[in-house]
Amino acid sequence: MEGEHHKLERPPTFRELFDRTHKRKGTDDYVNESAHTIVTYERTMADRYARALSSQTWIWRPGSTQ
Repeated sequence: MEGEHHKLERPPTFRELFDRTHKRKGTDDYVNESAHTIVTYERTMADRYARALSSQTWIWRPGSTQ
């Protein structure tokens, strides 16, 4: 993955790393059903909580009072 970091010009996301290590080379297929289940769960949680968090998210800046 070290080369991948340079290709992306940033560290890979969890999902990019997971896909790179759990998919068959040259295909879009996961190596087993367990890997597919993890991805499905991750997508479900992201969809479910992204909507809830987007309305509650704020940015804290160093030195700010809020």
